[in-house]
Amino acid sequence: MAPSPTKALVLSLYKDGFAGDPRGLNRYFAPNFKDHSFFGDLKGLKVALQAFRTAYPNVQWRVEQLVAEGDKVAVHVTVIIRGHTGTTRTIGSTSIYRVVQGKIVEHWGHGEPLF
Repeated sequence: MAPSPTKALVLSLYKDGFAGDPRGLNRYFAPNFKDHSFFGDLKGLKVALQAFRTAYPNVQWRVEQLVAEGDKVAVHVTVIIRGHTGTTRTIGSTSIYRVVQGKIVEHWGHGEPLF
């Protein structure tokens, strides 16, 4: 069975959106996007993602759990960061996205290192 449109949007964000050029995030996020956790708005998210991707070009996002109900999608992700020295760090991240008319309009999230 195919995932719901909201789940498919968030899954695609982690599979393709975060892996590419931050300007491509307009495909996923509404212009009035509000981040309640880290970045503030879409511009802040793009700046942070560009800096992160520059520092860690080999980062991977592995979706572990994806649950949708109504206009909200909850996702648990393992972020695997490979540093320039060959070290690897793993971060667990949980986010909730609110989707309206096929675009993400809000985000709440939390991440922490996994040992």
